[in-house]
Amino acid sequence: MSAKHTVRLEPLGIVLKSNPGTPLMDIFHAYGIEFPCGGKGTCHNCRVRILSGNLDSDPLYKEVLQAEGMDSSWRLACKSSIDRDVTLEVAQQDVFMLADNTSFPFEPSHGYGLAIDLGTSTIVMQLINLSNGHVLDAAASPNPQIRYGQTSFRELPMRWIHLVWIRYAG
Repeated sequence: MSAKHTVRLEPLGIVLKSNPGTPLMDIFHAYGIEFPCGGKGTCHNCRVRILSGNLDSDPLYKEVLQAEGMDSSWRLACKSSIDRDVTLEVAQQDVFMLADNTSFPFEPSHGYGLAIDLGTSTIVMQLINLSNGHVLDAAASPNPQIRYGQTSFRELPMRWIHLVWIRYAG
């Protein structure tokens, strides 16, 4: 068996070990990297820049990124795999994940509510004071289903998708 390679993800500060030939897509899901096209290479949102080392990547996608004005250090994570030690800049971490604490209309009540927005790429939860509608806190996380592309949620019947309220009147 081949020795594992060191993979560094910046600016996340993550260092991990990977077997040779492991697709970056398999590694990245645990760290919030999204693949809106499901890894087909069509959206170009999973760009990474090689800071040191190299990746095994499909040459066609290197050319596509260069045609978009990126230099030869850029790759699509969904079309690349680990073949040696590498340090990568994860460009997607520059994008702010939606969790903006925006208020919304509601019927005043006692207690607290938890609003959950199950989106195709992100799951957002907000803790709401039901007496005044103020958002007390919010948390967001990448939706692990995005690995299969944005169409995975479009195929669900609408009756399965709900805004969930959990009331606590303590």
